Amino acid sequence: MIRIYNDKLDELAEIHYLAVRNQLYKDFKQNKKTKKLNVNEIEAEFDANLKKDGISNTLYEIITSKFDVLSEMAKNNVNYKKNKIFQKMYNKFSGRDDAHIGLRKPRGKPRANYNANTMVESLGFKVCPLCNRNYINNTKRISKIGTNGTEYTIKRTCQLDHFYSQSQYPLLAMSFYNLLPVCSSCNHAKSHTPLLISPYSIDKIEHLITFDFNIDDIKAISHQDHVKVSVKPDPSNEKLIRDQLNVLGIEELYKNHNDIVFEILQKYHYYNKTKRKELQSFEGLYENEQEIKNILFGNYNDIDNFHRKSLSKLTRDIINRIEQYPSDLI
Repeated sequence: MIRIYNDKLDELAEIHYLAVRNQLYKDFKQNKKTKKLNVNEIEAEFDANLKKDGISNTLYEIITSKFDVLSEMAKNNVNYKKNKIFQKMYNKFSGRDDAHIGLRKPRGKPRANYNANTMVESLGFKVCPLCNRNYINNTKRISKIGTNGTEYTIKRTCQLDHFYSQSQYPLLAMSFYNLLPVCSSCNHAKSHTPLLISPYSIDKIEHLITFDFNIDDIKAISHQDHVKVSVKPDPSNEKLIRDQLNVLGIEELYKNHNDIVFEILQKYHYYNKTKRKELQSFEGLYENEQEIKNILFGNYNDIDNFHRKSLSKLTRDIINRIEQYPSDLI
C-alpha cells in the first residue's frame, strides 16, 4: 500500500466541496420550500437540518475533513441512515462519463465540469494505491468524428471505492477523503470488507510492509523458479497489516512477480560493482553510479514517485535488500 499524497490535496478537497455544494443548491431548487434560497442559505438550511438530526458536523466538514477527522465522524454517526442525498449525488458523480455535478458558471469564467473522472485526473495517481500493481489513470476514446475535428470521451480505468461504505455510512458517500481511486482487482477483492488503513492516512504508511525474497543460492541463480517473493509486515502492527493483506490477497498476487525480482537480481549480477566502475571510467558516459542504477532499474524508486509506476515499491525494497549483501553481486 502506498499513500495518496499531493501538495494540492487540500485545494482539491475544496474544489470537491464547491461542486457538492453547488449540486446541493441545484437539488434544493427543485423543492418548493427552498427554491427561492441562494446557495449560502441552502447550505445553512442543510446544516440546520443535520443539527436537528443530532449531527454536529457541517456540510463543509463532512466533505473536506481529512482522514483522521473522518474516522471520528464515522464512529459518531455509524447509525445515521436518514439522509441519503449524498448517495444519490454519488451515483451521478461516478455514473456516466458525461454526467457532472455542480455545474454553475462563475461570473467571467467558463462553465466547469466535475465528476469522478475529473477528481481522479486531478489526483495525478497512475497506479492503484492499495496494490501498486495496476494502472488506474484515465484514458480517452473517440466519440465522434466530424467536420470540426475529432471529439473524445474521457474514460476512467479505475474504480472509486468508499473506505467507509456508503451503505453503512451514507453521510460520507461524497466525502473527498473517503473516495479511493483503486484498480478493479482490489475493489473486487475488498468488496464490502472494511479496511483498517487508508491510503489517505496523514502518516506515512509505506514502511508498514516490506517486500523481500528467498533464493537457493544468490550466486547460482539460473531460473526465476529459484526466487520467491515474500511480504513482511511491520512488527509493530503485524496482525492489523496481515488482516489487510489478506483482504486484498496481496501476498498471493505478488507471487506472480517472482520474475521481476529475478530480473533485478540478474541485472545486479551482470552489472556488478566492478562492471559499474568500468562504465564510469568512460568519460562523459555516466556522471555517477546512481545514474547507471536509474537506467537499469528506473528512476521511480523514490518514495515520492511510487504512484507513477507499477511495482515501484517492490523494486525499491528488493534493491535495498540486495544492497545489504556484502557480495560482488552489487
